[in-house]
Amino acid sequence: MTTNSENKPAAKRGRIRPSYLWALFFLLLVGGWFFSNPEFRQEVISGADATINRAGDSTTTNSGTGGSSGLIESAAKVETSDLFLVKVETIEAKTRENFLQLRGRTEAVSTVHAKAETAGIVQKLPAVKGSTVREGDILCQLEPGARPALIARAVAQLEKAKADLNASSKLESRGFTGMLRVKTDMAQLDSAQADLEAAELDLERTKIKAAFEGIVEEQMAKVGDYLNVGDPCAMVVTFDPVLIVGTVSERSIALLKTGMPAFAELVTGETVRGTIRFVSGTANPDTRTFRVEVEVQNRDNRVRNGITANIRIPLPSKPAHQISPALLSLNDQGKIGVRIVTSDSRVKFVPVKILSDGNKGVWIAGLPETVRMITVGQDYVVDGQKVRTSDDQSATAVSQKIN
Repeated sequence: MTTNSENKPAAKRGRIRPSYLWALFFLLLVGGWFFSNPEFRQEVISGADATINRAGDSTTTNSGTGGSSGLIESAAKVETSDLFLVKVETIEAKTRENFLQLRGRTEAVSTVHAKAETAGIVQKLPAVKGSTVREGDILCQLEPGARPALIARAVAQLEKAKADLNASSKLESRGFTGMLRVKTDMAQLDSAQADLEAAELDLERTKIKAAFEGIVEEQMAKVGDYLNVGDPCAMVVTFDPVLIVGTVSERSIALLKTGMPAFAELVTGETVRGTIRFVSGTANPDTRTFRVEVEVQNRDNRVRNGITANIRIPLPSKPAHQISPALLSLNDQGKIGVRIVTSDSRVKFVPVKILSDGNKGVWIAGLPETVRMITVGQDYVVDGQKVRTSDDQSATAVSQKIN
């Protein structure tokens, strides 16, 4: 009779250990991956062939004349072929036109509200809204009122003062009166003269005139309105010259100074040229920007007030490189730059500054005048790595690793 103790060893001998099953599973997994990747299989086969060839070449050269030099040359070839292959292009710096671009708007150089300097009723408006006026043209005519009569009285007082002074002067010369009477008459004459000038000036102020040549942009007063001193009659604007006003950041303010040329492209399609006439010395406390004014001649008044404009200010030209934006990359610190190949065939990451971009690429600064820039494979190499380049004698095609 068979006992349970005799059956247990037989059961253990018929069971496969779990470790063997796991080993068989990983073997099948690696084998499947190997045969499903022709590129890796080709590399392994090529590596094996290269090892066999190196062994054969070593045997051959050792048996022949100059075996040591042939072995060194073969080892150098093997070492070079093991380096990663990248494609490079020699790029030289070019002179780049440098501009500072600002966003701005047109603005009238002078805007004045012509105001009444004496009180009165508006009698007529010689200049209508939208008309062009010259300096001294009448904008609003007030009723003269009693001002002509006041002038006539001042004239009479002046004539009387002159007669009194003449008489007292003669009496004083003959000794019939004192010098005090003469000085009193002289004061009366000066007072009468001042009253006459004030009356004439008050009459003249009934004509509210334009202070400069311009356009009547707005007419606040109407015929029949009563204007007190300081009430506006009309607004006159001059557009020649016209200003194009923009703001510049505190980083670029040191690049600008008065007298520099500037160009502006208006949203209306016009392009105008002018010069910088003012650069603010104090920043706006809210935006930390500085006001810049460009003065543009506008004799035909074709540039109007309040038009949006793009201002371009030429700056000294500097050498720079123009490349495709696809060649830019980031290093571990997050800096923008490009990867180049040095004279000893090593990869070097060079940080750059982007100056501008356009349809033909981006302009960058920070590189030597002539560089060998990696154009294919820059994302597969690291700083300091030794590589082969596509323009080497031993290279005939770009590596499949890059593709």
